[in-house]
Amino acid sequence: MEGETELALLEQRLAQTNKLASRMTGILAQLDARLVKLDKTIAPFGIQPLTKEAQNIDNALSILGGKDVKTKIIQSEYAVGKHEEDIISRSPQESNLRDYTDAIDRLVKEIDRLGKNERRSTEARIKDYSRLVDLGARNLVGLVLKHVKDGSQKEVDLKKAADDGPTSPPTTLPTLGNAMSIIQYLSRLPRASTHPAGNHISVTMNQARESYLSTRREYILTKCLTPAIRGFDEDRRGSSPGGEEEARIVKCRKMAILLNGVLSLMQSEQLLLEHVFPESPAKSLASIFDPSLNALEDFLTSQIATIKKSLTSTTFYAFGLYETLVQHQADWRAITSELDFDARQIKLLEEASSVLRGACLRSFPEVLVDIRTSQTGGKGDTSSIADVTYRTVHYVQTLPTFEAIVTGLLGSLGDRNWLMGAVPATQKIAESDNTLQHFVADMMSGLVEQLEARARGMRKLVAAIFLLNNLSYALNVLTTSAETASMLGSGGESVLERGFREARARYMDVWQELLGLLAESTNTGTVARLTGTSGDKQVVKDSLAHFFARLDELEALSRQHSLARHDQNLRDRLSQETRRLVTPAFSAYTARHAKHVERYARSSPADLEKRITSMIA
Repeated sequence: MEGETELALLEQRLAQTNKLASRMTGILAQLDARLVKLDKTIAPFGIQPLTKEAQNIDNALSILGGKDVKTKIIQSEYAVGKHEEDIISRSPQESNLRDYTDAIDRLVKEIDRLGKNERRSTEARIKDYSRLVDLGARNLVGLVLKHVKDGSQKEVDLKKAADDGPTSPPTTLPTLGNAMSIIQYLSRLPRASTHPAGNHISVTMNQARESYLSTRREYILTKCLTPAIRGFDEDRRGSSPGGEEEARIVKCRKMAILLNGVLSLMQSEQLLLEHVFPESPAKSLASIFDPSLNALEDFLTSQIATIKKSLTSTTFYAFGLYETLVQHQADWRAITSELDFDARQIKLLEEASSVLRGACLRSFPEVLVDIRTSQTGGKGDTSSIADVTYRTVHYVQTLPTFEAIVTGLLGSLGDRNWLMGAVPATQKIAESDNTLQHFVADMMSGLVEQLEARARGMRKLVAAIFLLNNLSYALNVLTTSAETASMLGSGGESVLERGFREARARYMDVWQELLGLLAESTNTGTVARLTGTSGDKQVVKDSLAHFFARLDELEALSRQHSLARHDQNLRDRLSQETRRLVTPAFSAYTARHAKHVERYARSSPADLEKRITSMIA
């Protein structure tokens, strides 16, 4: 009995011992697990220095032994620290770019690993590593911007840009290949706000985009637009004889090239921006071109101000510039709207052309006033064509180039509203003519009126020669060309022909008055008929004296004031008409007074005819 009791007691103690052993086993297992976890945590701090030390000792022994040893840093997911900081603190180069990005990748990976550890002791390390990642990203951005700046140095030929149209990104930025690999790497870095380095990287990338926009903004302004504007007025053709029109054409062509080139640049820059920064916010492209478009606006304003300052002399440049702006308005609006430019930038050409249109409309009444009030003071050279005639004829000669634009402007102004209330020299207009021809007819009326006003202060023969010279020049130039004749219309041609006929009649009146001296008695005041049979000696003497004195005067005036140097046919016709008028009358007079004429006549009819021919022809 006593033995059974002891056996039961032993079994009870054995059970307690087993229970205690089981508890101890569990505690030791937990301790072992914690030791394993601790070992994993602290192992890198022990392994890395020891490993490096051992490898350095081995390398040193190998070098001392004469071996060629290339040291290699242990690449491990835990090998992060001083080595990465040394790499990132230096500016990246093309030669070490892979090492640089690998160092950033290891830091990002380490940040991800440490981020899974909830211990507060890792926060400082995460912060330091994030700072290094941000520094590395900013250094890479600096390298990208260096490539962008290197590719933004060459001046752009806007004519070539206009001819080629939008170009591919590598063509637009020649150094894009070097920069793009870095940009693609940066775009893969974490930017989510939940990532410890995400905010830093996001800010850095935004700054990179702004720096890129700033670089391209300066490039477009200084290398593309400014050289084109600077070269706009460099052409000096306008200062040479006959070069004014050519200079105007060149200017308008340059303006068209400038506008087409800018539109092409806009499209090319948009393609480049989408390639480099696909997620760029709205208005990014508009911000690139904002300073350039401001400069373009200022340039157009200065050109229009120059036109307004001297509208009469720059009329056709105004027409050409207005036509150029109007022709490019649709493309400008379409492209700038599509590329999300500001409303002010979209309407740039429309507003400039609207202001210029007002100047063009004002030019029509001003050119008429300029013709009517042309300063012709002094006697001048009546043998030469008057400046007002040259200007008026040149105006009409140039009109065909701008027929469509001028017709539209005159139509909007209203038929004959260009007179601005002034009484027209020609009240009646040709119904068959169009608005443009009505305007030209009023120009011709103003020209004839101005020439006649100047002729009033001249001697009769000089006035007739002056009018014939100018009006025959205008008729010859404007009616021999089909283009200018169509500008002149029936009304304008009628005005010139009427003025010319009156001038020719005035010229013939001078010779008619000369013949009147053969029938006039200076002593008695009586007038003998040219068809009479006789006259007294004194009358014949006085008549011939006055006749040849007046003829000498006319000859002197004819020598001094040449008739129609530009029109041999006119001289021949007038010479023939004058000889037909004077020679027969003089011959009849000398025949009637043959007894006295031989004594007092200084020329025979044949000599007189030769003399008249030499005077006119």
